[in-house]
Amino acid sequence: MKLSSLVDPQHPVVSRLAAEVAAEADASARGVLTEVCNRLSGWRMLARLGPTDYHEVAAERAGNCIDFASIACAVQRRLGVASAYVLLGATPQTFPALMHTWMVTASADGQWFLVDPRDWCVKPSDPDDIENELTVSALFNDDNIAMSAPERRRVWAPES
Repeated sequence: MKLSSLVDPQHPVVSRLAAEVAAEADASARGVLTEVCNRLSGWRMLARLGPTDYHEVAAERAGNCIDFASIACAVQRRLGVASAYVLLGATPQTFPALMHTWMVTASADGQWFLVDPRDWCVKPSDPDDIENELTVSALFNDDNIAMSAPERRRVWAPES
């Protein structure tokens, strides 16, 4: 499975969530991110492996970290947030046995935010700190997959 296929901004579940988010959020990347997190924070975290179909996740209002990060990223991408990515990695203490998925989003001024779908806290973060604190395997969305350190640097600091 290609990682970018996990983020589907055109999926009907994403369309529905995006309409709800757009009705409540200001148009900034931070506003959209915050409202996405608010919408998904009431959904149950399940301990299951691998991605689940968006319809099943929405119907159950339950999923795992990759389900939630992928849907949240897809909603943001649908609403025009270009720098929204799913981050696949681990903490140094759990790598490689236990992988986890976060979401990272950049605002128009270049400020990055890290979100852990286990608690949905929007945490301002520096890409260097993220790379130092986590063992990052990939950053991806529907348009881009960055697995190597040089590829990820281009995501973190795009050329103007």
